[in-house]
Amino acid sequence: MKITILFIVVLFAVGVCGCTGNGDDVPIGGETDEHGCLVSAGYTWCEAKQKCLRTWEEPCPGMVSSFAECEALGYPVMESYPRQCRTPEGETFTEDIDEPVHDDPLQGQAVEIAEEYVMDMKPYVEENGRNLNVKMLVQMKCPGCWQVVLQYDADPGKATDDYTNDRITVNVTLNNWKVVNVVSGRGGVIVLSPEECDSKGGRVVNTLGETCASDETNAGEVEGLMCPCICCVASIVSDKLTLDEAMGIAEGIECTEKGTLTDSYMYNEYTKTWWIDLDMKEEFEKEYCNPACVVNEDTRSAEINWRCTGALPPE
Repeated sequence: MKITILFIVVLFAVGVCGCTGNGDDVPIGGETDEHGCLVSAGYTWCEAKQKCLRTWEEPCPGMVSSFAECEALGYPVMESYPRQCRTPEGETFTEDIDEPVHDDPLQGQAVEIAEEYVMDMKPYVEENGRNLNVKMLVQMKCPGCWQVVLQYDADPGKATDDYTNDRITVNVTLNNWKVVNVVSGRGGVIVLSPEECDSKGGRVVNTLGETCASDETNAGEVEGLMCPCICCVASIVSDKLTLDEAMGIAEGIECTEKGTLTDSYMYNEYTKTWWIDLDMKEEFEKEYCNPACVVNEDTRSAEINWRCTGALPPE
């Protein structure tokens, strides 16, 4: 009787483990793929590591699908807000942030200055601006220099069938803690029902835990569900200039003749431009300037934007 009970316990333990006893941790039981990975348990074959694994438990190079996986593999992380991680293949993943939290007092100061400026802008006041929030925060290499990208909702002033309100994006540039440049763009927010999303061939995605895939486009917000949801539709053609393409355009011209491209960069959705910070050669350095190589998506051209504000007051 004891032998029978012991045999059952051993079988149960092996079943729970779901692995063979050869020390290779290869999943067994259920449907497997051509590599012997247990598909029903979420295992996939990782070519780089030559084994079966669950990507959410152990990231696999070449199979990155989120910021967390990208960071776990040790790929470069841009210290923007939210942070961005770039794979060797050129894919960029943005960290999911539910609530903006600025533990660094300097970050909080930059956001406060930018928010106060935007809330005093004529469009924000006259069009019932609301829901102001930070989309990106990047510190630059000069005293009190920041790029603060904010978004807010506003009344469009006219009724339309597709749009319920306008979403405004404002890119505020600070130098020495003063606003030196502001670029804003307006874009309608499309609101769809779940049925309308389905009719477009899309899928409903809860933005608290997921975003559209790299080959999908956000077709609009989905109403009538107990979640902040969007409709993700397969992209037909993507004309967006990739970071690798922008880097290639920047090579061999003024940007790289006078400086070196860095790993600090951002993409401006409104102007369709990549801004890549530059480390200038000593003979081309300018005091109180924070130069960037600006690559234009439409013209496929690049030039240096020096971002200078003049002399700083003595301390």
